[in-house]
Amino acid sequence: MNADGGGSEDLRGLEQFMGRGAAAQKAVDRVLEKEVTPPASTTSWCIWAPEHNGWWGPNRHGYTAHVGYAGIYSREDAIQIWIESRYQDTPVPYGAALELMRALEEYAIGGKR
Repeated sequence: MNADGGGSEDLRGLEQFMGRGAAAQKAVDRVLEKEVTPPASTTSWCIWAPEHNGWWGPNRHGYTAHVGYAGIYSREDAIQIWIESRYQDTPVPYGAALELMRALEEYAIGGKR
Protein backbone atom coordinates (compact mmCIF):
# COMPACT_ATOMS: atom_id res chain seq x y z
CA MET A 1 0.00 0.00 0.00
CA ASN A 2 1.36 3.40 -0.77
CA ALA A 3 1.10 6.26 1.69
CA ASP A 4 -2.16 7.60 0.29
CA GLY A 5 -3.89 4.22 0.60
CA GLY A 6 -4.27 3.45 -3.09
CA GLY A 7 -2.56 1.45 -5.77
CA SER A 8 -2.16 -2.16 -6.73
CA GLU A 9 0.14 -2.69 -3.75
CA ASP A 10 -3.00 -3.34 -1.67
CA LEU A 11 -3.21 -6.88 -3.00
CA ARG A 12 0.37 -7.34 -4.10
CA GLY A 13 1.41 -7.29 -0.45
CA LEU A 14 -0.60 -10.48 -0.08
CA GLU A 15 1.79 -12.29 -2.41
CA GLN A 16 4.17 -12.36 0.52
CA PHE A 17 2.02 -14.82 2.45
CA MET A 18 0.36 -16.51 -0.50
CA GLY A 19 3.60 -17.26 -2.34
CA ARG A 20 3.98 -20.60 -0.59
CA GLY A 21 3.13 -22.62 -3.67
CA ALA A 22 2.10 -22.55 -7.29
CA ALA A 23 -1.57 -23.22 -6.51
CA ALA A 24 -1.79 -20.29 -4.11
CA GLN A 25 0.08 -18.05 -6.54
CA LYS A 26 -2.36 -18.89 -9.34
CA ALA A 27 -5.28 -17.91 -7.12
CA VAL A 28 -3.59 -14.64 -6.16
CA ASP A 29 -2.85 -13.89 -9.82
CA ARG A 30 -6.47 -14.58 -10.75
CA VAL A 31 -7.73 -12.07 -8.19
CA LEU A 32 -5.12 -9.48 -9.16
CA GLU A 33 -6.12 -9.78 -12.83
CA LYS A 34 -9.65 -8.71 -11.85
CA GLU A 35 -8.21 -5.47 -10.47
CA VAL A 36 -10.39 -5.67 -7.38
CA THR A 37 -8.42 -3.01 -5.51
CA PRO A 38 -11.00 -0.55 -4.17
CA PRO A 39 -10.39 3.20 -4.30
CA ALA A 40 -8.67 5.06 -1.46
CA SER A 41 -12.11 5.85 -0.04
CA THR A 42 -12.40 2.26 1.21
CA THR A 43 -13.52 2.38 4.83
CA SER A 44 -13.05 -1.26 5.93
CA TRP A 45 -9.56 -2.68 6.20
CA CYS A 46 -8.00 -5.79 7.71
CA ILE A 47 -4.32 -6.29 8.46
CA TRP A 48 -2.15 -9.27 7.40
CA ALA A 49 0.74 -10.01 9.80
CA PRO A 50 3.27 -12.24 8.00
CA GLU A 51 5.28 -12.80 11.18
CA HIS A 52 2.22 -14.42 12.76
CA ASN A 53 0.91 -15.93 9.53
CA GLY A 54 -2.50 -14.47 10.27
CA TRP A 55 -4.86 -11.52 10.19
CA TRP A 56 -5.00 -9.09 13.09
CA GLY A 57 -7.93 -9.82 15.37
CA PRO A 58 -10.57 -7.30 16.44
CA ASN A 59 -9.41 -4.39 18.63
CA ARG A 60 -5.75 -5.21 17.89
CA HIS A 61 -5.99 -8.43 19.91
CA GLY A 62 -4.65 -11.75 18.64
CA TYR A 63 -4.45 -13.20 15.15
CA THR A 64 -6.63 -15.46 13.05
CA ALA A 65 -6.01 -17.58 9.96
CA HIS A 66 -9.42 -16.76 8.45
CA VAL A 67 -10.19 -13.27 7.23
CA GLY A 68 -13.82 -13.73 8.28
CA TYR A 69 -12.68 -13.51 11.90
CA ALA A 70 -10.24 -10.65 11.36
CA GLY A 71 -10.61 -7.26 12.92
CA ILE A 72 -11.98 -4.54 10.68
CA TYR A 73 -10.18 -1.23 10.89
CA SER A 74 -10.70 2.26 9.53
CA ARG A 75 -8.33 3.51 6.87
CA GLU A 76 -6.65 5.79 9.41
CA ASP A 77 -6.14 2.94 11.91
CA ALA A 78 -4.87 0.63 9.16
CA ILE A 79 -2.27 3.17 8.09
CA GLN A 80 -1.23 3.75 11.72
CA ILE A 81 -0.83 -0.01 12.29
CA TRP A 82 1.15 -0.28 9.05
CA ILE A 83 3.52 2.48 10.18
CA GLU A 84 3.84 1.09 13.73
CA SER A 85 4.73 -2.34 12.31
CA ARG A 86 7.53 -0.71 10.33
CA TYR A 87 5.66 -1.55 7.15
CA GLN A 88 5.70 -5.29 7.82
CA ASP A 89 1.99 -5.82 8.49
CA THR A 90 -0.04 -5.17 5.37
CA PRO A 91 -3.36 -3.30 5.32
CA VAL A 92 -5.75 -4.91 2.86
CA PRO A 93 -9.18 -3.66 1.84
CA TYR A 94 -11.60 -6.02 3.58
CA GLY A 95 -13.65 -6.73 0.46
CA ALA A 96 -10.53 -7.58 -1.53
CA ALA A 97 -9.30 -9.91 1.23
CA LEU A 98 -12.66 -11.70 1.28
CA GLU A 99 -12.60 -12.09 -2.49
CA LEU A 100 -9.05 -13.44 -2.34
CA MET A 101 -10.00 -15.96 0.34
CA ARG A 102 -13.02 -17.07 -1.70
CA ALA A 103 -10.81 -17.53 -4.77
CA LEU A 104 -8.31 -19.60 -2.76
CA GLU A 105 -11.05 -21.75 -1.24
CA GLU A 106 -12.61 -22.26 -4.67
CA TYR A 107 -9.22 -23.21 -6.10
CA ALA A 108 -8.54 -25.61 -3.22
CA ILE A 109 -11.94 -27.29 -3.61
CA GLY A 110 -11.50 -27.53 -7.37
CA GLY A 111 -8.00 -28.92 -6.94
CA LYS A 112 -9.25 -31.80 -4.78
CA ARG A 113 -11.56 -33.17 -7.45
